[in-house]
Amino acid sequence: MTGHIFSFDGDIQDVVCDAWLLPVDEIFNFTASWNRTTWDLPEENFDFEPWGPDEYARDWVHHAGTSIWLGKVGGWGLDATHYAHCVLEFLRGASQQWKLNNNDQTRLPRLAINHVGCGAGGAYLRHGEILKEIINSVTEELNSQRLQADVLLVSWGAKPHEATQRIRMHRHQDWKDDPQWDFGARTNYLHSEAELLAGKISGDLVSVFIGAGVSLGAGLSGWKDVLTSIGMNNRVLGHSQELDPLLDMRDWAGLLERRIRNSGSGETLQSLLSRVLHGVKYSLQHGLLSSLSCKEFITTNVDELFEKACRTNGRRIDLVPLRSNETSRWLLKIHGTVSDPGSLVFTRDHYSNSSRNNRALLGLVQAMLLTRHMLFIGYSLSDEDFHEVVFEVRSAFAFEPSIEKFGTVLTLIEDELNSELWSEDLRIVSMGNRNSSLTEAARDLERFMDLVGMLSSDRAAFILDDNYAAMRSESEVGASEALKPLLRIAQGMPEDGGWSEIKDLLRKLGGEV
Repeated sequence: MTGHIFSFDGDIQDVVCDAWLLPVDEIFNFTASWNRTTWDLPEENFDFEPWGPDEYARDWVHHAGTSIWLGKVGGWGLDATHYAHCVLEFLRGASQQWKLNNNDQTRLPRLAINHVGCGAGGAYLRHGEILKEIINSVTEELNSQRLQADVLLVSWGAKPHEATQRIRMHRHQDWKDDPQWDFGARTNYLHSEAELLAGKISGDLVSVFIGAGVSLGAGLSGWKDVLTSIGMNNRVLGHSQELDPLLDMRDWAGLLERRIRNSGSGETLQSLLSRVLHGVKYSLQHGLLSSLSCKEFITTNVDELFEKACRTNGRRIDLVPLRSNETSRWLLKIHGTVSDPGSLVFTRDHYSNSSRNNRALLGLVQAMLLTRHMLFIGYSLSDEDFHEVVFEVRSAFAFEPSIEKFGTVLTLIEDELNSELWSEDLRIVSMGNRNSSLTEAARDLERFMDLVGMLSSDRAAFILDDNYAAMRSESEVGASEALKPLLRIAQGMPEDGGWSEIKDLLRKLGGEV
């Protein structure tokens, strides 16, 4: 299995991974942005031994289920290879450490880095040069299989993220020649589907429907396991198989709700679920989805991990119907949210009441399904939630069949019968066939979404920022020089008379207005 470098906009401290790199200087100083991780660590953790003469990274502490490594990156005037060397030393060491401590042969360790040295590390004026060196060095190490790991390159902000995507896009004359995008026998098929989906996202035509599968990567259990665990822990189930005869999850939840209410504990199923589903860190898929340029999201999930992924570095997302009108991005949570236990929808009675009480919200869902291209991710084609949504659209087109398929469903394993069943309504994009490993198919889905993110990114977001000068093509250098006089003029102009639109364009190209 060849390792992969993933890219998304987020906070490295909040992402599920096996290890991540915390940048420090030669005397182990780090910036205040890392205080959230370090403030509650015992004092003995800060009694550092001096760096060795050829030491650039070291294992430091295990915190919140993740190994934190220190990387010696601070200082001015350092060569770009210094930062790449620091990153590689961390990746090699953390990979070896993980393999020694884990017997899981079905996956690679997930190791997270940020834009090392490009902040307080002294190299922010050479951001493009440093980033290019790191990406190229890490990718070559992965493609050669000298390093076997999945690397999460977590950017802090839209501009560095788009710069990352630009570098990855142009490592080869044609991105399709990059071994990072090899999907074996399904390569041509998945490349074509990724291009098609990315084109729709770039055209602002796509809304995203997020299912439970996206949260599994964050360590949250499926509904069956969650309900069984709650029932056993609260002694309202005699054994773990007691609920098996009841096939519908809504009936499982209804029975547990009744037993908990009658147990005299004072608890409710809603409050217990709220505590169980409060995940601390979000998954790679959450990060990839939140970094897409899509503005509209719907989910049947009640956890708040996607919102967390969307709210880093000043980014916002509004919840519907509780909109603040502070952003154009919004998320509709059909089944409620864990921070409001009374809003949760999970029993058959809850579903019925929700349908009556939330007709306006359901109308919004229907309108989106009729007017947008819907991307379904994290759903099985057999999910009841999925069936109900698609039925709404089928009903609307009952007398006038849709010319174009109204959505795309990303699935793990190809299901020929279900694909045939939905073929008139949806594009079914499968990561593997019936002989494929489920684990590998799940990883390929993440790689596929990473590819879609790269292809749909705005790779001009840094043209006017000289910190990324090393990344510019010849034509981009010309565009930058031509626009700089306008940028200087715009900086002193008011927001009226058309200057507001001009300033927005310049900001989109990386200009400071």
